[in-house]
Amino acid sequence: MRSRSPRPVIPTSVSHSLVPYAAGGATDVSARLLASKLSDAWKQAVVVENKSGAGGLIGNDFVAKAPADGYTVLVAITQIIQAPSLVSNLSYDVFKDLAPVIHVALSPIVLTIPDAQPMKSLKDLIDLAKANPGKYAYGTFGNATTSHLYGELLKKTAGIDLTHVPYRGSAPLLNDLLGNQVTAAFVDLTTAGPQLSGGKVRALAVGGETRKKLLPDCRPLPSWAIPASRPKAGSASSYRRRRPRTSSPSCLPNWRGSSRRPRGSRDCRRSI
Repeated sequence: MRSRSPRPVIPTSVSHSLVPYAAGGATDVSARLLASKLSDAWKQAVVVENKSGAGGLIGNDFVAKAPADGYTVLVAITQIIQAPSLVSNLSYDVFKDLAPVIHVALSPIVLTIPDAQPMKSLKDLIDLAKANPGKYAYGTFGNATTSHLYGELLKKTAGIDLTHVPYRGSAPLLNDLLGNQVTAAFVDLTTAGPQLSGGKVRALAVGGETRKKLLPDCRPLPSWAIPASRPKAGSASSYRRRRPRTSSPSCLPNWRGSSRRPRGSRDCRRSI
């Protein structure tokens, strides 16, 4: 007779949800929305902490080395699985030190420029960069992130020279884009959405093969410019909860089961 797995327990003390990027971006927003819902459901505080730097590696490392009791989780993006292939000498092993809990949300990557910039299309940006090698910069929400990969792929395939400026997350990146401190930015749609709607920034292209409902007039990145723009190759930022691995799953707070209902609620889906 097959034995049943022990049910995860509801926490009896404060839990921590760690975001490895600056406050205000999509990762932070999704973490705080779910933390609020879980606090209500568990009748226990779920504290969201931001520990940004090194493209998310500092926060990732902190959670990987946290006590394996299930009371600390990491809200990670696709960088968590890209970093091992792109960064040498990582201080943690993502496959041995961390375990997946639940997939939270998906947000397309958008190539954006400030409204003050004269470019009207991706071709305009490429032509400008070709005429002025090394003069212009593009921003991303961190090294080894999907936004960084997009930028380097565009540089390689289009044959242009743009300076990469990594930020500690989408929020500070968007702030500098609004201030015209960088010429362009690859940023997630969740973070850039309000500024796109308000006309403060413009979208030149969006990741994936099809147009997005929130950007009906924005064309997908062409395959000649971004060969990896197909959805399965990383056209979006994906937000996931991960926890330190433990040999006693029964001692874990019920992150997975308790997150499913609020994750699918109308207010969470509208915000994320």
